[in-house]
Amino acid sequence: MPNHTGSGHDELPLNAADNEPEENAGASGQGGTLADQIRHQLDGSHMKRAATLLLDAWSAGTIASDGNAGQWVNANVSEGAAGKISGAIARTTSPCCERGFVTCPTCGGFDLSSDQFCSDCMGLGVRRCDFCDGTGLLQYSGVPADLIPKVALLRLQRVAELVEDAVVTKESTRDLRKLRTHLLNITKLLGIVENAVVALRSMRAATVDETHNLHRMAWPIAMTLREYRTTTLRDFAAAWAARSSAEQAAISVLDQAAYFTRLAAPSGLAGTMLANPFLFAEDANAY
Repeated sequence: MPNHTGSGHDELPLNAADNEPEENAGASGQGGTLADQIRHQLDGSHMKRAATLLLDAWSAGTIASDGNAGQWVNANVSEGAAGKISGAIARTTSPCCERGFVTCPTCGGFDLSSDQFCSDCMGLGVRRCDFCDGTGLLQYSGVPADLIPKVALLRLQRVAELVEDAVVTKESTRDLRKLRTHLLNITKLLGIVENAVVALRSMRAATVDETHNLHRMAWPIAMTLREYRTTTLRDFAAAWAARSSAEQAAISVLDQAAYFTRLAAPSGLAGTMLANPFLFAEDANAY
């Protein structure tokens, strides 16, 4: 029987804003100028509301048509306000998915423990969200240009913390459900790194030093996560091989063990939903 992995499922991967406290309720319809409203929200520690006010005004062209919304908010609200708002933007989630993934449209959510296997989602039951590129976060296209380096820095720092805290590392396991969660977590974190690297390519010349520093920060994180990804794919192959032995070597199970062995090989993920072609040359399609 299929096991659907839709919105809210316990096994969905970690959220980029995990452990962020809920904001207290507060008035959002204060009068005065836009700067007054933003200042009021910041004074009440409603960072996300302050960020929403700024982003809405910038998107509408009301302020900072040159993309320098950070300069505008520092000059008109308070010095340092841009940094606080950047922190809220860095944690703003995508409105179009559940933590960076959507239910696989091909199989409707069959997962790895099912008797049926979907190669489109690699048996994971979900696919990366096209809107946010699997990050679960607001895209950089929705962020003012002068705030992007700070937002990227905060996101990369968060990924580094999660890697350091061993959120995506683990002892070897043959539990397919646990491996699924590990792989989706790794995929999400790699998506956040890749998303930042791509955004930094379009940064202005004025931020070249900042951009280079962010690139130097991103690559070691990406390489560590790639190693974890390969290890997890090999663990998948071992788990399916063990299951084939327990089930008297059913052909479908043997095929899946071989399938994950191929995925763990160099260039094995090219063209799949787990590929990060803007980070790793071997993940790019060969055609």
